[in-house]
This record gives sequence, structure tokens and C-alpha cells, in this order.
Amino acid sequence: MRVIVTRPEADAGALAARLRGLGHGPLLAPMLLVSLRPVPLGAPGGVQAILVTSRNGVRGLAASLGRGAAARAWRALPLIAVGDATEAEARAAGFRDTLSAAGDARALAALVARRLDPAAGSLLLATGTGYGLDLARRLRALGFRLRRRTVYAVRPARDLPGPVRAMLEEATRHGPTAGRSKGQGDGRAAGPGGVGPEAVGPGGVGMGAVGMGAVGRAPDSRSPDGRAPGATARGRMRDQGGAVLFFSPGAARGFVALVRRAGLGAGLAGLEAVCISRAVARAARAVPGLDWGRVAVAAHPDTPALLAALASVARGSGRRGEDQAPNAAARGSIRRR
Repeated sequence: MRVIVTRPEADAGALAARLRGLGHGPLLAPMLLVSLRPVPLGAPGGVQAILVTSRNGVRGLAASLGRGAAARAWRALPLIAVGDATEAEARAAGFRDTLSAAGDARALAALVARRLDPAAGSLLLATGTGYGLDLARRLRALGFRLRRRTVYAVRPARDLPGPVRAMLEEATRHGPTAGRSKGQGDGRAAGPGGVGPEAVGPGGVGMGAVGMGAVGRAPDSRSPDGRAPGATARGRMRDQGGAVLFFSPGAARGFVALVRRAGLGAGLAGLEAVCISRAVARAARAVPGLDWGRVAVAAHPDTPALLAALASVARGSGRRGEDQAPNAAARGSIRRR
């Protein structure tokens, strides 16, 4: 299956290698361009723990620390990461006392509230420009004092890579709107049964595009196997295989914006959006009239669950309406102080 990887460049290569090992053909299309912005942190006096919400946050933090006694003191502090991959990045950067919330920012805030005492000292939140604001508000509402430091910046990609554009052009040529006569609709409105092309099950997993139904359709408007023209074209594209992996709302919004600007929105109906969370899925579906073939949501906000969702999509046997799995138990050595 051809899989578009929208992760930032620093993380895309390893994921592409995993996808090739699983038999997929990855196409790299970083939607967020990351630049580290080291900031002076001084000594960690009065700080009880460090919070990081992404691997880029760890990288920016490590670049800010440099070397010396102060850097060693920072690395000796407890560090709480949003997920397992971020925790692994922190350990590789020399942090010794680490803990994973194994989830999202909400899970991270809940873990901090359970494990740390607001009276024990402030928290350093290492994050990117415009990121971590909701987390900071949650923690301050719980009585924690935060030092929020922006250690990296993100800007959106300006263009689609050539191979990705070619894939979308192919999907557009064979998509469900190809050959549709005027008045048949463009796949944006709900069908007679009230089910739109992007109906979502209760678990946030897309239910796929639904044809307009037999009501009022001339007999010769269907293919020999009885499927509507749009369903036939979409089936051809699914047989060829195409998916886009989204790890963040920003990447999803950026990708959809570039597709729309290029005039290739019809091609999305032949592709599957595989999203790490429901928030990301909402961002992928936010533009009216740009309809995916299906939107699938990982059962848990991490890479293994996302790849499992991709495998389900590739088999064509994804369960619809499946609820996301609850956060796994957090691991680590931090105790309430």
C-alpha cells in the first residue's frame, strides 16, 4: 500500500523504514518544518520536574542545556513525557528519571496531578511555539507553577512533494467524482438515508463513503455489479491502495490546505486518512467538500496503534465504531514528592 508520511523530517525516516518492512511503499511529505530554538535555562533551582509533550521538545531542551554542572542538574530531575516515544527520546538525551503518560496532553496533566505536589516546586514545560498552552492552563488551574519555555518552532510546509502530488493526481483521475454527470452531486451532501460520505462511528473511526443510494437513480447509472459509479471508482483506488498518516492536527490541517490549493481535493475520496487521535481526525475532516474515502482513528495515541490501524485499513477489515483504548498504565520511577 502506498502510504504518505506527514511527520517532520527528523522522525519520518525511521517510520518509513518500518513501513517498508511491513510491505508498504512510503512517500515522505513532512507537513511541519521544525527548527530548534535553544534558550538559556540557568540552574534548575526550585524546579521539581520537567514536562515534555513531544520528541522535538526533548531535542530543543537538550540543545538548550548544553554541558556543565547546570546541565547535569537538569538531567537529574524527574522528567514526565507525554508518551513512550518521547520518553525514549529523553532517555537517549541523558535524562535518567523518566516517566511516560502513555497518552496525550490530558493524560499528561492527569499524571502530573497524581504524582506531583504543587507545593514541592515549579515545573518546566519545554514546548514549541504555540504548543502546550492548554496543558499549561490545566496545570495552573490545579495550583502548579509553570515555567513554559519555547525550545522549538514549527512552520507549515509550502508545497506538496512531487511524488505525493502525482499520487493525488492519479486518485483524482480515478476518484468517485470522475465521469459523474451534472446534478448527481459531488459527494458532499448526505444521501437519502441521511448518511453523509464522511459518517463517523461512535468511536471516531470513519465509516467510509456511502453512495447516494438507489432512490431516484436510473437503472443504467450503476455499474454491472450494482454499485454506484462513485463506489466503483473508489473501490478501484482502494484496490490500488493509498493512505495518509497523521500524527498531529497541524499536519492534518496543513496537508488538506495544500491539497485544496493544488486543486486535488477530489483525490482524497480515493485515499484513507489514518489518524493518531480523534482530534487529529477532526482536523483532517475540517474542510467542507474535501471528503476522504475513510477516516480511521488509532485505538491509542501512539505509533504502534497507528500502524495497527493502518494494517486494518490495508486489509479492508477495519472495525467501524471501535472506541479508543484507555490509556495504558504509566511507567517510571517518579513518586509523589
